[in-house]
Amino acid sequence: MSFFDDASLVMIPSGYKNQKVYSVKPTDGTGDLTFSRASSATRVASNGLIEKVRENLILQSQDFTTSWSAASATVTANTTANPLNGAINADTITLTGATTQKFVNQAFVFSGTYTTSVYLKAGTHQFVQLMLGTDPTPFANFDLVNGTASATSSTATIVAAGGGWYRCSMSFTSVLGTTVFITAADSLATPRFQPTASTGTYIAFGYQLETGDIATDYIATTTAAVSVGPVSGLPRLDYLGSTCPRLLLEPQRTNLITFSEQVDNAAWTKAGTTITANAAVSPDGYTNADKLVAAASAGDKYALQILTVTNAVAYTSSAYFKAAEYTYAFMRLGGVDGNPYVIYNLATQAVVATSGSISSTITSVGNGWYRVAVTATQTSTTLAPVLMFLPSTGYTLTGSNIPQFTGNGTSGGFIWGAQSEQGAYATSYIPTLGASVTRVADIASKTGISSLIGQTEGTLFAEFTRLNVGNAVVMFQCNDGTTNNRAQLEIGATGIATTSVLSGGAVSCVITGATLALGQTHKLALTYKANDFKLYVNGVLAGTDTSGAVPISMSRIDLASELGTSFGGVSISQILNFTTALNNAQAIELTA
Repeated sequence: MSFFDDASLVMIPSGYKNQKVYSVKPTDGTGDLTFSRASSATRVASNGLIEKVRENLILQSQDFTTSWSAASATVTANTTANPLNGAINADTITLTGATTQKFVNQAFVFSGTYTTSVYLKAGTHQFVQLMLGTDPTPFANFDLVNGTASATSSTATIVAAGGGWYRCSMSFTSVLGTTVFITAADSLATPRFQPTASTGTYIAFGYQLETGDIATDYIATTTAAVSVGPVSGLPRLDYLGSTCPRLLLEPQRTNLITFSEQVDNAAWTKAGTTITANAAVSPDGYTNADKLVAAASAGDKYALQILTVTNAVAYTSSAYFKAAEYTYAFMRLGGVDGNPYVIYNLATQAVVATSGSISSTITSVGNGWYRVAVTATQTSTTLAPVLMFLPSTGYTLTGSNIPQFTGNGTSGGFIWGAQSEQGAYATSYIPTLGASVTRVADIASKTGISSLIGQTEGTLFAEFTRLNVGNAVVMFQCNDGTTNNRAQLEIGATGIATTSVLSGGAVSCVITGATLALGQTHKLALTYKANDFKLYVNGVLAGTDTSGAVPISMSRIDLASELGTSFGGVSISQILNFTTALNNAQAIELTA
């Protein structure tokens, strides 16, 4: 038989838009799923990189005649081909008047860590300054002829963009700034906001203001800030470990780590360790991974954060590690009896040593990066994940399992994307920058589709990867809008494949099958009709029940949720629904 032709609904994740996951059958949209998530998130994109939400906060990013103001300068719009696609929409800024400050600016109120960037090209004027109004501390100067920069209380970067263009960026922390400025300067040594007598010109295009300590790919804006990536309400078609996308559906989680990508920040306590910020390309494809280097002295070696948590529940801490001179990744959980730890050899992905009541995993994410995750039940109200790289020999651990050794001041490894969350497994990465961040649960459902659901008999099929640990996941459910009439495929709390059917509030059947391995693809099917229920697991008939009624008036489907309550922790490759019960041979073939 053709399963596609005979199915009433087929969802293979490939097409989506805001708040919608398209089903490939039926083709008239009646089977498309409504999706919701009220917060931003991450996913693994088709290029294998972690895709985060990015936002350009500035308005009219490439039209300096609109939301921008000018002083002792005039702006002539659309004079020059821009460096990105060659369109004639870069603006010429001409300096005018006597010796005074000469600039263009736009109002913005700062609080935190930001990076401002703009494409600039010298006309007859060579030097510019990026600075903030009100805040007298961070500024940076740029030489648009020689491609050099200087920074004060900030980090300045200048990158050639071709044709005499440079992308100039300044990263800084501010709680006082109220305006961004592009100011004319006379040299790389020009102090902040100094007058100039120059009446030359320079060309500007593509201003960007974003949170974080690096400039990311340019995002054009007009009358409002623009966000890109897996923003609120956008389904996450995730490619982790696969060339085909899967719909990632997860429960709500909070990353308690602050500055998850900036281990150099003071929020991290360091001992015997120096941090080189933005030293390597991270799993998101940008040069924003830090290098942990062991100091050339004896004693403790670590970077840690102390977090407030709830006692007697499970927490999972994770981070992305990449070997450099050292290949041993070390993670310890303070705040748990015995201070349990794990050491992985990144060269072999083997456990070198471990202690205490913990579970741990290591997952390759490409380009030499590995995500190490450690789970333990708290025995106090503090959690202190400790991160470090160790040499293969010559280290010892103290009584509280803190590594001690003598480094050489240059050897270490790369770290990025630290996360600590309440739960028994690591969910997708949640970036933070100064405060904890919560990702709200993913919910996918469709109502009013009784014609697509078998009312007297039917089949539910799901192909998925199990991500969840510690609680049941209702993966695929047909229901009547209540919990009284439903048929569902689920993963039990211990990972056992399960199906259950209720009719009129009474249990018709509960069938269990094999335990489903974490991180692997599985196929489950439920066939149902009166007094005939079967569960199939990975090509095997796992169990039957020959007594029970069929649910009444089912008109809704839910994925990884039940009536809007998340039961996430899966990534779904495909969902098929049939209005007939497949026979034994068909169901085995479908799930094989």
